Amino acid sequence: MSSLLESKQSIKRLNPKRSKKALSFALAALIAGSSILTSCNKDEVDGLSTETPINEGSDMSTEATATGLDLRVDFGGKTAPTNYNLGSMAVSSPVALKDFNKGTATAVKLATVAAFKGVYTNSSTTYPGSLGIPQAAASDLVYGSGTTAAIELSGLSATSTYNLSFFASRMNFNGSLETRYKIIGATTQTVLIEPANNTTKIASINAVKPNASGKIRIEVAKGPKNTTSPNFWLNTLMVKETAQTVETPPTTPTTPTTPTTPPVTAYNYLVKTAAELKTAISKAKSGEVIYVDDNSEINLTGQGTIKIPAGVTLASGRGKNGILGGMVYTTNISHGIMLQAAGAGVKVTGLRVRGASTGTSGSSTYCRGIYSTFSNLEVANCEVFGWNHAGVYLSGGATGVKIHDNYFHHNQKSGLGYGISIAQAYAVITNNYFDYNRHAIAGSGIAGSGYEAAYNVVMPNATEHSFDMHGDGGDGAKYRAGDYVNVHDNTFYMKAYKAITVRGTPKNGTTIKNNKFVHTSQSAALNLYATNNTITGNTYSIGVATVNPGPSTKL
Repeated sequence: MSSLLESKQSIKRLNPKRSKKALSFALAALIAGSSILTSCNKDEVDGLSTETPINEGSDMSTEATATGLDLRVDFGGKTAPTNYNLGSMAVSSPVALKDFNKGTATAVKLATVAAFKGVYTNSSTTYPGSLGIPQAAASDLVYGSGTTAAIELSGLSATSTYNLSFFASRMNFNGSLETRYKIIGATTQTVLIEPANNTTKIASINAVKPNASGKIRIEVAKGPKNTTSPNFWLNTLMVKETAQTVETPPTTPTTPTTPTTPPVTAYNYLVKTAAELKTAISKAKSGEVIYVDDNSEINLTGQGTIKIPAGVTLASGRGKNGILGGMVYTTNISHGIMLQAAGAGVKVTGLRVRGASTGTSGSSTYCRGIYSTFSNLEVANCEVFGWNHAGVYLSGGATGVKIHDNYFHHNQKSGLGYGISIAQAYAVITNNYFDYNRHAIAGSGIAGSGYEAAYNVVMPNATEHSFDMHGDGGDGAKYRAGDYVNVHDNTFYMKAYKAITVRGTPKNGTTIKNNKFVHTSQSAALNLYATNNTITGNTYSIGVATVNPGPSTKL
């Protein structure tokens, strides 16, 4: 089975058929020293490239909430974007870095220990919002020439690991400018990126452990494919702490919540059209509510991604007196992402979120209803359907995510098709209904991935097994399958395929407890590659019952 979930740990292409490459990145910041613009070779200024960026980088948003620290650095600029640190071209003393989420100084410091040659700005290029890096940080850069440049992070926790991500872009160049980043901590690893005409690729490497002194050194030089220029490039660095705290499966089940009518009784903005929604999004602040009129169906075709600010709630009235509630939808089978959390604490509740792909075929573009790399996302009481990749997609280290009391259906494109897809994120998934999905829930298997699924109902229709966790690198007990899978107190009425498949070994094991299966036996219901499993209290051979998933749109 291929899925966007099988992201690799080196530089992953974010849009393979495996749950998206998963990286969210905290940035480590270089502190500004003198910024001197020096000249580039003429062909680097005037050259026009037709080369497609090579797959050392991944298409992905860098918006992320750190499990621990989240540090971000803009190189080559004079003014750093909000909560970014400004990187230094010249050799500099260690300077404390600001945390992206908190805006406060941390114990981590960064110094330039071997200088770059100059700075440059891609002034005529507008970078896509899906990149997740502010225009100011994406467009300017530092570059070196010939002699290796180096930066050093210090003050890191020797007991933590860190995800490092690099963005490099040099526009209007004909040829390769491949750049190599050599990361030296407890071990030495290398990652490559093609900066030439790059607007979407990010090079990342996961689980880097500092040396015993809490330091990571990054050496920047030209890569092996760069035979046309002595130069190498760095626009943005992101460093995210991933193992300061380790989430483990709950020792006791999470108690079910009782579905209620939508809790939103007051709002700051009432919207009925795409224009009104976009205006409200541009104005809304943390703690405010944007309410989609209960009878409105807002067409977002051609409107791109709606990015919901941190702490903002997007709501409607699904279930209130039995109504369907407001809808946002697209008719474009290649729409991409519809709703994206642009910060922590976003809520989407009581809303219908409709994509254009309800069948098993369609566009190869990865389309997602709701996407987040930020923590504390809550998706509640929504109807989410018609997404060829995933109704809800989580990546980049998102934690504290709660997905409950929703109806996920008709997300079933062959090779993709997830109600909920998780790649390097943690979520608690409760009291949902699933029908006509390829997988109701799927995980990438990479480190930092895990979910608890409880009190959900899987209805009879699907095209493959219901709950999934991939092995990172392949199928088999030798492959890691995320951090944990905890499945308890669910009901599975879908009999045509296995109910649960875990295709590797989760770090903290698999728990399957107190579930009810229409399957006749454990072997018929479960497909587990590992041996660190806890399986107890399950019931088999239940009858298929008619269930009511709540108000739902007629297809």
